[in-house]
Amino acid sequence: MNLGTIIFYILIGALTLNSISYIACFRLFYNGVDIVTIREHDNGKAVYLIGGCLCRTKRPFEFMLNAIPPGTNVYLIEYRNSGFNIEKASKAISDHICAKGYEDVTFIAISLGYQLAARTARQSDKIIALNPCIGRTSLASWLRKFTPALAIGYLATFIIGWLSYAPIVKVDGRPYYSLKLLFNQFRICCNNKTLSKYPFRPNVLVLSKSDRIIDNAVLIKKLITSPKIYSLSTNHFWMGNNSHLYYDAVVENLSRI
Repeated sequence: MNLGTIIFYILIGALTLNSISYIACFRLFYNGVDIVTIREHDNGKAVYLIGGCLCRTKRPFEFMLNAIPPGTNVYLIEYRNSGFNIEKASKAISDHICAKGYEDVTFIAISLGYQLAARTARQSDKIIALNPCIGRTSLASWLRKFTPALAIGYLATFIIGWLSYAPIVKVDGRPYYSLKLLFNQFRICCNNKTLSKYPFRPNVLVLSKSDRIIDNAVLIKKLITSPKIYSLSTNHFWMGNNSHLYYDAVVENLSRI
């Protein structure tokens, strides 16, 4: 047996061990969210900022931070590269609200973030939804055609094993996202479990007239309440430098906190 063959078998063995150990252990990881304090005060009002896919920073929310009423607690829900389990994430936020004793809570949720807000919000809480994704049914028709292919990508995370946790997906020029987190988020975007359990009823709904990610007509059809609706002449939130166009829609409602 020559050296090349030996190296080949060693690589195959290492990759197999990597995949098998990952499959055996990946469920042990806590793949919820981190709750990052933006500012904290001693009162019962709080705002939770929940981004969408490819969002692990407060940057998309910076345009609105100065408009949040003084004295209001503000937290960023930060996704983890260890993956995203929406049930665990919802429990983490609920536990945080309970531990802090907040009675007046507002969620500002972008795209996928709406599903996490919907699972977490109590009847008295408020949700400001920016281009919300409520599941596969709300995706634009061209995206729905590609959703079956996501199963291949999700399977690939098992094949590459622990490497799926590496922050190798570039965002704004930096390695920031893991494949594990990315495909976990896509998986949630492409099912309708949240919609079946939690009817679509945001308090404020912000739509984009040129949105190529979300089907606005489906969102309107799925509403079971009559929220305040804004329709902006732009594309999907953060698809380009457009966050400032959402300022008025967000601030008008933050002022009522």
